[in-house]
Amino acid sequence: MGLKKHRNRRRADAPAKAARVKGALATFARVLLWSLFACGSIAAIGVGGYRVYLWAHRAPQFGLKQVSFQGLHHAQEAELLRLAGLKVGQNLFELEPGAIERSITAHPWVDQVRATRRFPGALTISVKEHQPAAVASLGELYLVDSEGRPFKKIQSGDPTNLPLITGMEREQFVESPERSRLRLREMLNLAEAYARSEAAHLSPLEEIRIGRTGVALVSAHGEEIRLGEGDPAESFLRLKKVRAELEKRGLVGQVIHLENRSRPGWVAVKLANALADKKGGPAR
Repeated sequence: MGLKKHRNRRRADAPAKAARVKGALATFARVLLWSLFACGSIAAIGVGGYRVYLWAHRAPQFGLKQVSFQGLHHAQEAELLRLAGLKVGQNLFELEPGAIERSITAHPWVDQVRATRRFPGALTISVKEHQPAAVASLGELYLVDSEGRPFKKIQSGDPTNLPLITGMEREQFVESPERSRLRLREMLNLAEAYARSEAAHLSPLEEIRIGRTGVALVSAHGEEIRLGEGDPAESFLRLKKVRAELEKRGLVGQVIHLENRSRPGWVAVKLANALADKKGGPAR
């Protein structure tokens, strides 16, 4: 039998293996070069960006030149600028709108505020002030806004031609601020309902007294109107009829009771005249 020659597989595979190694090294070299290029580019961008950052935060072009306020009626611009610590020349990039807003809301008249940077060198500050709706006696006199929130003590120059709310203790408000705010809001609703009624044309509202047994309204003529539960519009309609009847008889009411729970349609009147009398009967 003849012997068959076998080729040396190790010698045959050596060139192929060398080619694969060479290809892998070439691929690795390309990846490495691209990685180095990318890292260099990122580093260059980072350095460039940092330089731009430094320039922007130091350049006089972005210095604060103008501050404009919107919505001011009672608060003064100089007061708000001082609270916010704003000065001409401050870098606009260094100013934080949120910090400015928090500082300005410390002013008693300011309810809400929004600060907006206007590049290259301006700042706009929009302010929503509290709207005074009444004065509340809480140990001292405070202005109360339309939401029932006492927001500042009465000072010289503040509006005073507002209804006065009495009968709530300062301790009561401190212990239960939200409940007290809602109670004050109820009193404001009563004042608004009275202002819409025809009764207000004859005698404007001057005071709202919160008592243990109910609420009393005091008119500018000194007339005390004690309210019961239910729709205040109906109570004010009965009040109009009672006043008309008193005027017809030449009488003046000192206290008008509208809080009869057992007979809501009945009204009792304490007269201011020397011959004080009591009027009982349905208001028709």
